Amino acid sequence: MELVTRSQGGDHDAFAALYNAHHGTVSRYISFRVPDRHLAEDIASETFVRAFRRISSYSNHGRPFIAWLTTIARNLIIDHFRMLGRRGEVFALPVDDYHSESWQEQQWLTSVPSAEDEVMDSLERERVRRALSALSPQQRNVLLLQVWGGLKNGEIAERLEIGSTASVRSTRHRAIAALRSALNTKVGAAA
Repeated sequence: MELVTRSQGGDHDAFAALYNAHHGTVSRYISFRVPDRHLAEDIASETFVRAFRRISSYSNHGRPFIAWLTTIARNLIIDHFRMLGRRGEVFALPVDDYHSESWQEQQWLTSVPSAEDEVMDSLERERVRRALSALSPQQRNVLLLQVWGGLKNGEIAERLEIGSTASVRSTRHRAIAALRSALNTKVGAAA
């Protein structure tokens, strides 16, 4: 907290120390959610630029500094994919953003995962990516626009030219059922 206070007072060396302490965790958080390495690096850089510009607005309120940084990163990721959706681009959003503000996640963010944990996380993300890729493009885009893009049913219907919000709900329901089936089948087959 001392480094944050010093940074808020204009101490650039203190902010550099915060950067060095948290860059790896923020980069890992982003890379788990953004499949393109260059885009992930850009978002990580922008996260720290925004943090530097807004450091005076940070206040602890019981949340660690890393939680504030990951919130900035998460918002940048969402903004990026929303922008793609507004341009009508069909895109593949990250499939593993299970973001929450829970204490368990904050504990995960501040800990260094073991090599075994990283391998298991990577395998799980790959399993979910494969299950998502098995969906029809329309099902995948409806899910991704809603879950990771934060769009409402009406916005999705308009962007994907589906027709109605009822069609979006129906497509989402079928997509979730297909994902559930694919993931449960693969779990059962591995046992």
